[in-house]
Amino acid sequence: MPTLEGNVPYETMLAAAVGRLEGKDIRAAAERAGMTVDADGTLSFESYGRPVKIFLPDLTAEGELSVWQHIAFLQYLELEAPPEPSGEWTSVGDLEPGAVSRGESFDRRVSGFVSTRLGKFPEETVRRACAELGGEFIKYRNADLSAVFRFLPKYPFLLNLWFADEEFPASGKILVDAGSGPALCLEAAGTMAELLADRLCAVCERRRKFKRVQVLFKRRIPELLLCDRGIRPLMPLKIQLAVPRAVAFRAFVDAVEKVLDKLVLERRTAFQVPDPFP
Repeated sequence: MPTLEGNVPYETMLAAAVGRLEGKDIRAAAERAGMTVDADGTLSFESYGRPVKIFLPDLTAEGELSVWQHIAFLQYLELEAPPEPSGEWTSVGDLEPGAVSRGESFDRRVSGFVSTRLGKFPEETVRRACAELGGEFIKYRNADLSAVFRFLPKYPFLLNLWFADEEFPASGKILVDAGSGPALCLEAAGTMAELLADRLCAVCERRRKFKRVQVLFKRRIPELLLCDRGIRPLMPLKIQLAVPRAVAFRAFVDAVEKVLDKLVLERRTAFQVPDPFP
């Protein structure tokens, strides 16, 4: 559940968003928005591939979501008739013609973020990250990768990414549906586009780090097996690590590597097996 006790701007904005929904038929608004309304008054839907629930009547939220997502959800529920997606795409900066500079600022930040951070990862890693966040791959113009993500069931964004080659660096952008885009104010739409870019990069980074663990185990486990092979039946291998929840990932991988190194050394010594990878 998103909570930021003591964060006055957030608490003020959330209270205002909740206040604007007072007296409205929120169940009907949720159904129009494509959300599932349970018998107990719980609104259920997915946002960027993650399940979210909003509970009536206090409008608290539960799920993997940021506090700004929570406010944007409530802002969307204010609409009597939210516009339907059109399948046409536009930049966030075009949502409010009278606020070009603010809109372009969001577009530049998101484009820079996608190009410099997301574009550095291998294509397969990005594709897997897109799938994890509920991305639906489509063909869009000449982009190397295009995927549609749903902030809300009827509020999609489009990621377009061109990977680096011999001539050009990586580049990319995130567009919003031209039909449903105006349902959120410019700041909310821009912040949700930034959030999508940030989550994609976070998933890619996590996959890159776990790739290191895979390589580590592929290198060390064969050594453990070679120590046993031909000497006696393979000994069962059980490794237990107590890792604090907040430990840095690099520290965790280093701890795993030390445990495996110790096991390899112990078995080599016990069975007088030479180093198979000198």
